[in-house]
Amino acid sequence: MSAISTLPVPAIGDDPQGLKELGRQLEEARRKAGVSQEEFGRALGFSQSTTSRILNGTYPHMSPRQRRTAEWVAAMANDGHAMETAPYLTLEQSASSLRDWEPTVVPGLLQTAEYARHVLAAADPGLLPADLDQAVALRLKRQEIWARESPPPPVFAAIISEAALVRLVGTPEIMRGQLGHLLSMTEQHPGLISVQVLPFDAGASVGLLAPFVLASFPDSDQKDAAFLDDTLNGTTTEAHGTVAKLRVLFDALGREAENRAGSIRMIREAEARWTRRISDGGNPGSAATATA
Repeated sequence: MSAISTLPVPAIGDDPQGLKELGRQLEEARRKAGVSQEEFGRALGFSQSTTSRILNGTYPHMSPRQRRTAEWVAAMANDGHAMETAPYLTLEQSASSLRDWEPTVVPGLLQTAEYARHVLAAADPGLLPADLDQAVALRLKRQEIWARESPPPPVFAAIISEAALVRLVGTPEIMRGQLGHLLSMTEQHPGLISVQVLPFDAGASVGLLAPFVLASFPDSDQKDAAFLDDTLNGTTTEAHGTVAKLRVLFDALGREAENRAGSIRMIREAEARWTRRISDGGNPGSAATATA
């Protein structure tokens, strides 16, 4: 199945007729997805009573983010995608800036197709080949934000653990290609994309935290939000206290990580080690050259 064919756009009015039309589209998406109203509400991030009113077209107080989430859920369900990621995709597709902490892998917005395939397959071992193809296609579709014109692409600041440079994902060739792509993206978009590496010798630090993303928006009426990743689907929140604490933690990570020049050097060195491992025939016996 293809990736989302078209990104949802707010083409439906906010008047009573528009709310009913949005509710109708969402109800159609729910039925097509074959999920209960309760399950659908969880994908939206709403309570069951709120979900019921939205589907009936009688809920008049949707925030811009709620509305955008609803549009994403409808589009994803109609294209056959899992809806649980819609709340985060809502942030990603409309944010003016994203700050991403990744302790184990390269961020999804900077992954190659081959690397993404192995990451997604490992995260869900029971995934059927067709569903895996679909998941990879969606991940690549998300990366189209780097070429978008309206709104402009987000300023993206990523901090990754050194583990993402040395952990074998797929094959040494895939790792070399992924690190080369990471370097290429930072070189092509120097004012837009930055990557810092948190080295292992940072020790017991904030870097022991699970992944999270902070999103800010151009609209002053839109609250900053955060996505807290976990083993399953993660949680999206606008809670002021949570977002504020994550800002402090991200700043601490930035202080502990290598600066831009040092991080680029570490990525280049890791890329060279994977190249040497390929020359050695990918022999795990030479792992020292790949993980030193």
